[in-house]
Amino acid sequence: MQGLRKIMPATFMAALVGLAACGESADSSSPIQASNPVVLDDSQPQSWSVYQGAPADVLRLRQAQIRDPGFFGRDMVAITLMVPVDWQDRGAVSWADTLCQLRMQQIQWEAVSANGRERIQIMPAEGWITSRSNMGGSEPDPNGCPDWTFASLREYFQAWIDHHRPGARVLDFEIDPATSQALIAALPTMPAMEGMEFSNRAEAGRLLLGYQENGVEFREVLTTGVMFMHYAMHMSSYGAGPDFQMTSLTASTLPMFTARAPAGELDFDRLEVFTSTLSMDPAYAQEVSRFYAGLNRTRMDGERDRHQIRMDTINYIGQLNRDSYNSRVDSMDRSSHQFSQTMREVQTWVDPVSRQPVELPMHYRNAWRMSDGTYLMTNNDGFDPWRDMQLSGDRMQVGGR
Repeated sequence: MQGLRKIMPATFMAALVGLAACGESADSSSPIQASNPVVLDDSQPQSWSVYQGAPADVLRLRQAQIRDPGFFGRDMVAITLMVPVDWQDRGAVSWADTLCQLRMQQIQWEAVSANGRERIQIMPAEGWITSRSNMGGSEPDPNGCPDWTFASLREYFQAWIDHHRPGARVLDFEIDPATSQALIAALPTMPAMEGMEFSNRAEAGRLLLGYQENGVEFREVLTTGVMFMHYAMHMSSYGAGPDFQMTSLTASTLPMFTARAPAGELDFDRLEVFTSTLSMDPAYAQEVSRFYAGLNRTRMDGERDRHQIRMDTINYIGQLNRDSYNSRVDSMDRSSHQFSQTMREVQTWVDPVSRQPVELPMHYRNAWRMSDGTYLMTNNDGFDPWRDMQLSGDRMQVGGR
């Protein structure tokens, strides 16, 4: 499955870490104000506009925006990425009416080719918490996070397929060791404590599906990562009864990235354009971080007067989870600088109109910013957009940030 390695650079995962919240949620006294969830209805045919294509050696791109329309009191750009100019996109970020912090923020977005045969999607992150003790079996999460038992990326993939792609055939699956390690690095390392054992684990990878739709055989790649935080506590009763033992698994996924096309037409070079140029808006990332930090403070204030042994145990585990989330948000900014543009296979050009840096795929020697705001790229040194396509634009220069 060598070709699949190209569609999930570590930076794609690093960019989305901040959108997969981890940890306990706020008290019921501080509920979130949910926005209407985005639902992409594929039951009706879509009307996509058609663009008369560029020469085969010319790539024409535009910047697509995934927006949060008002959760923070104003319409904000959450994520940007480059897509072919003739592709249409739709969707946004919404917030679920839940106290499970792992599942509050929901991305639902897709882009479709002009002929409707190719599609990419970003679908919501998920999370679950499973706690077990020897004093009563299951410990349900008080904020309503699912009590799932998936303990590997492969198990989660299968559950996702059963729900979203029922009947699809799994053709191949692989773990990406490098990206898995990058996700582990985004989780905190906790000091050893008496009676408490904890460990972090992460798996990132992709899976190839085959299925038929309306008589057409499709291939689809699913890409995501799962971060697991395991806790085990042992508290001695000093002979007053059985020792108290508790284990807890908190798991959170990154948003699911999917790409599909008819069998034999899945273009990995094109998919690389999407993943390599994906970026989270810094202002939006700051708002998300501030929001979750506020939830965590509210939760901590409400817990100060709780002194029962079992509640203290549960709250301590919750604190570890919250620390995990805060550490991951902090690491998001660090990760964006740690991974070089060479790894992402992009390079910075200067937009001659806005004078702002723009990241585009690095495998092209020539780039133009067109008058309509799109971008043309080619390795054909003799290409002229006005002569060859009757399109006006300005040549771009390579530049730094």
